[in-house]
Amino acid sequence: MEKIKIKDDEEVFLITWDHGSAFGIFRELTPPLSSVIRRKPIDEELERFPYLNEFWQKALEETTFNDFIKKEKEKIPDPIIQSGHNLYKFSNKEDKKKHFIKILLNQSLNKFLEVKKIEGQTPKLIFKKEKISKSEILKEEESLKELLMHEIPLEEKVSEILRNNELSNSIKCWLARNKENKKVGVLLMMNCWMMNLHTMYSLKDTVECLVAPQGDIAIPGYNYRDILRYIYKPKSYYRTNQKLAKKCVLTCENKLAKKRADKIYKKLNNDHLKIDSWKIIAVDLQKKDNNGLSLFLNQINLLKSIIDILNTTLKNQNSEELKCMLTYIRFVSFDYTNLHSRMIDIINWLITIVNAANYNFFLPFPPEAKTPISKLIDITVKTKNKSNLILAISKGELIFDRVKWVISLKPTGYSLFFPQRILTDANLIDNFQNDVFLNEFLTNWKIFLTNLNLTKT
Repeated sequence: MEKIKIKDDEEVFLITWDHGSAFGIFRELTPPLSSVIRRKPIDEELERFPYLNEFWQKALEETTFNDFIKKEKEKIPDPIIQSGHNLYKFSNKEDKKKHFIKILLNQSLNKFLEVKKIEGQTPKLIFKKEKISKSEILKEEESLKELLMHEIPLEEKVSEILRNNELSNSIKCWLARNKENKKVGVLLMMNCWMMNLHTMYSLKDTVECLVAPQGDIAIPGYNYRDILRYIYKPKSYYRTNQKLAKKCVLTCENKLAKKRADKIYKKLNNDHLKIDSWKIIAVDLQKKDNNGLSLFLNQINLLKSIIDILNTTLKNQNSEELKCMLTYIRFVSFDYTNLHSRMIDIINWLITIVNAANYNFFLPFPPEAKTPISKLIDITVKTKNKSNLILAISKGELIFDRVKWVISLKPTGYSLFFPQRILTDANLIDNFQNDVFLNEFLTNWKIFLTNLNLTKT
C-alpha cells in the first residue's frame, strides 16, 4: 500500500484475498495458541494458490528473480514461527538457531516447543522439558540435547490474523496521506464469511461499498475478467462505486463464471464445491437518510435497543422458558461459517423469535421489542426499502444444501457472532474478546450471551 499513491480525483478499488474468519483475514487455519509450528514460506504452498502460482512461475522466467530465489534457498533458513495468532522470528544469529530449526522440522520433537511470554520481557522459544521422555531425548543427536538447557530469544512480528479494525486502520493511514477522510470506493473481499456486522462496523469509516460473501467462497472466486473489462471501459461510460459493486456481484455467477468453475471442479474431482452455494452481497456503507445520517448506524442502533429490551426481560423476569426458546432458535439457525466462527443471520433469528412469540401468548416475550424488531426487519429484508443498504445479492441457490434441518430464510448479510455453547477454542475466544464491534459499540450483546449462559463473564 505504501508504494501506491492515490490522486485526489481517483477512486480506489481494493481486493483482499485469503482465508476469512469473519473477525478478520488470515493465511492459515490457526493452530492452538499453545502450540508452535514453522510457518511455511508462500513459495512452498503455491499448489494451493493457482493464481499466485501463475504469477510466481512467470517471475521465475526472469533470470534476476530466479538467481535471487536460488541464493535465498542456499542460506540457513530463518523461519517464521507461529503460535496461535502470533508470529515470531529469531532475534539473533547464534549457532543454536540452526538446531532449533531442525527441531521445528522434526515431527516427533516440535510438539514440545513453546513460546514463553512474560509481560515486559522478550518472548523466548523453549522446550517443555517436563513433557519429554528420556527415551525421546536419547534418540536425538548431542547438539539437540544441549538445547534442553537453553532458551532462544524471539522477536514478535505481526499477528497471524489481520483483524477487521487493523485492515480499516491500514486503509485510513494509507489514504490519509493524500486526502483526509478519503475512502476505498469498492472493497472486494475474496475471503469467506466477511459479510457480517463485525466487518461492516470496522470498515464504516474507510470503505464506501463492501462486496463479500456471507458464507463460503472458493476458486475460481470472482469474475475478475468481466470486472476489469467494466472498469476499463471508455471514460465516457458513466460508472459509480455503487455500479461497480453491483457488477462484482452480478458477474460472479454469469455464464463465464460458471463455465470456469465447472472446469476447475471437474479437474479437482470435487462435486461439493459449487458456485451456486456462494451468497455474495454488495452493500453501501455510506448511504444516508434524508437528514444526512448514516443508515448503517441507524440500523445497528435499532439492533442495540432490541438487545437492551431482551436483556432487561431476561434479568427481571422468571424467563427460563424465554431463554430456552432464544437458545433453541439459535441452534436451528444456519451457521454461515461452518461452525468455525459461530455466525448466524441475526435478522433471520429475530424474524423467527417474533413468529414463535406470536404463536405462544404465554411466553414472557417483551411486547415492547416487537415494534423495533419489525422496523429492523422491514429495513433489512425488503430490498426496495429506501433504507436498505444492499446494492446486489447473488442467487446462491444452494447455500443451505449442506444442512437440511436449519431455518433457511433469505440471507440479509447481517451475520453476528452467536455461539451455541460456552467457547473452548482459544483462538475463537481471542477473536471474540478483541472484536471492536462488540467492545466499542454492541457491548450489550456480550451481556446477552452471558444471560443465555453461552459465554463466561
